[in-house]
Amino acid sequence: MSDILYWRGNSEVRSDILAVVRGSGYTIQVLPGFEGVLDQVRKKKPRAVIVDASGGDHEVGERIVLLSDAALLHRVPIIFLGNHATQKTETLKKQYERLLAIDLPFNLIAMLEGLRELAPLPTAAAQVVELAKPVPSSAAEDEFIPAQKPPKVTRQVKPPKSVGETLRRGIIESAEVDAALVGSHPNQPIFLRALSQLTEKNPWLGNHGRRVAGVSSALGTALGHSDEDGQTVRRAALVLNWGLREQRPFYSSVDLFFPENQIYLARILAGFKASAKFLTQIINDEAGAKVILDACEALSTPGATEPSSSKHLTMLVSEFVDRAVWGSGRWDPFGAHRAIRRLRQGVPLPIDAQLLDATSRVLVDATSTQVEVVTPEIPPKFTLPPADKALVDEAIKEAITLFRDVGQMTLPLPDLRPGMVLARPLISEDGRLVLRSNVEVSEEIPNRLMQLSTIRPLKAPVVLTNVSTVLL
Repeated sequence: MSDILYWRGNSEVRSDILAVVRGSGYTIQVLPGFEGVLDQVRKKKPRAVIVDASGGDHEVGERIVLLSDAALLHRVPIIFLGNHATQKTETLKKQYERLLAIDLPFNLIAMLEGLRELAPLPTAAAQVVELAKPVPSSAAEDEFIPAQKPPKVTRQVKPPKSVGETLRRGIIESAEVDAALVGSHPNQPIFLRALSQLTEKNPWLGNHGRRVAGVSSALGTALGHSDEDGQTVRRAALVLNWGLREQRPFYSSVDLFFPENQIYLARILAGFKASAKFLTQIINDEAGAKVILDACEALSTPGATEPSSSKHLTMLVSEFVDRAVWGSGRWDPFGAHRAIRRLRQGVPLPIDAQLLDATSRVLVDATSTQVEVVTPEIPPKFTLPPADKALVDEAIKEAITLFRDVGQMTLPLPDLRPGMVLARPLISEDGRLVLRSNVEVSEEIPNRLMQLSTIRPLKAPVVLTNVSTVLL
């Protein structure tokens, strides 16, 4: 049974919250709905419940109403995150013995300190006493069985077929992988030893650097960067976080796509600059150090959109993407969705269409790759209501009628381009109608569809018509 129950927001899972809680020694379980929270509390009282109402005022109000009627939770410590939470939870404080309300935007360190005060971890001696207690004979057998068994993890024997598959698997440390990522360098042995030391000190950072290096290299190749530039960026990415190895764990993996987490950016930038100094003084890699310093400059003073030819951009984008999808310590498809959405909005810095397209392709590839990995709990697929099924059937019949005698072709989703016309409706795997046929693809549609497909996969392939305009 987990120490902490995390009642996730309706819109997304906060991987930065998961990372900081787990990094502090707690176990945490993600629950998508209120009934799931109540079921877990009935089985065993948790140390605390984190209520994430960061989706807006409506979500705050809705969750306050549910909590006010839940007598089962009145003796459980609650951390409530939301807009004006301090003011809006005043009525709850009369019912709940221990409730900490935190307004948005919030400080992760403050949240963690509040959690430690409300739900301190037991000392080692107390844990031994707890483990020594006999199981009550009257207890139901299933009372001690977790609500959901974690997915089976299978050791992969075949090498990944793409960078997206590599990203989703995560990278397991190996001498061959490290040597390939470092490439030819006069001080390669020193570089490899430093990478090994980084991994020993902070395993998450070590594998994070390897993933960032791999994704950076793939993005550079897609954008036409030279092999020499690709090697330079890979080496910079491998040790970009060297300067953070002694920091608190959540600095290593905090998701910077959340605007409120920008308060940690100054400390992270200081770590990056220390990494550049390390590259210069110890590794003697001036080119790699310049890539890191250029990245720090771009983050410190974001302005006009830089061209995709800027080497440091592929590393920066890969750094933020990996923090989004792996920051919780597990592959998080919601992180991929969030990454595409934030990059389209110009967060944390504006990028051009080429780099956005290349990044979206990697993430769509990663989320569509069938690999057995441990993933956070995801809400079950929606059951299609009769009205929606009728809408889908109608859209399919309409497409058949319109394009019966018109030439057609199929393309994978990432190859969809503005100006193309859909000959068949786009339908998600769970049966939802996403786009009707006879729609001309706009500039925004390809990236929006790739963003959507990371959490709601679309039935492939996309069917297009050979005509250049929509039919009247």
